Amino acid sequence: MTVKRMDNVGIAVENLDAAIDFFTELGLELEGRAPIEGDWADGVTGLRGMRVEIAMLRTPDGHSKLELSRFLAPLVVADHRSAPVNALGYLRVMFTVTDIDDTLSRLYKLGAQLIGEVVQYQDTYRLCYIRSPEGILIGLAQELGQQTPTLADATKVTKTLIELETKFWQSMVDQDAEAALQLLHNPSQMASSHGAMKFDHAGYRKMAEQGAMVVTSFELSHVEVVFPTETTAVLTYQVKQTVAKREGGKSSESSTQNMSDTST
Repeated sequence: MTVKRMDNVGIAVENLDAAIDFFTELGLELEGRAPIEGDWADGVTGLRGMRVEIAMLRTPDGHSKLELSRFLAPLVVADHRSAPVNALGYLRVMFTVTDIDDTLSRLYKLGAQLIGEVVQYQDTYRLCYIRSPEGILIGLAQELGQQTPTLADATKVTKTLIELETKFWQSMVDQDAEAALQLLHNPSQMASSHGAMKFDHAGYRKMAEQGAMVVTSFELSHVEVVFPTETTAVLTYQVKQTVAKREGGKSSESSTQNMSDTST
């Protein structure tokens, strides 16, 4: 038989509440806390009359856990929290973070101290060691290069893209070419159920100011955003638009159209 998985890493702490605060600020999630004692616990640890309070935390992906323990009995008999990184025995736990600078900024406020400096390994990682307020040695690593957006990141970007697309359509209703051009790449390509067209800013301005038709109202629906790469988002939607002929700077004879559209 082989090992199925590494279940958790255990760390003994002096102040359980402060340790929970520190690791939850780092990004772990508290599963629960409980007192542990009894013959079975004595048997596992070899400490008779053991009483301990534990807290179990898990990483956001759910694959790793950290068990924090505060011993009530017997009394703590050794303390190697300040041992240097080249001391024998357990060294540290390392966590992957999305932004090492932001993480350090938040943990400094709780008393964390940087060991050495933040370094970069090739084009792969930014790395550092820190000590928690209790002196626990922890490694932090930020992956560089292509990364998959987190759910929170994707949700935020999705909201922003929908707001920008809505702003673009409103600029057409307002016949505000300048506002629209601020939202368009130069050149741009437009794809819809009517086909695709490529145009530069000058071409769009001419179409917006002199085109035969103008948009007088719109309604977006069935909006979806996908992320094919880290730096690319594709927004698709249905739009119900009311258009009218431009006559002498005014619009008349409106009609309603339904179409599919895409923005990248």
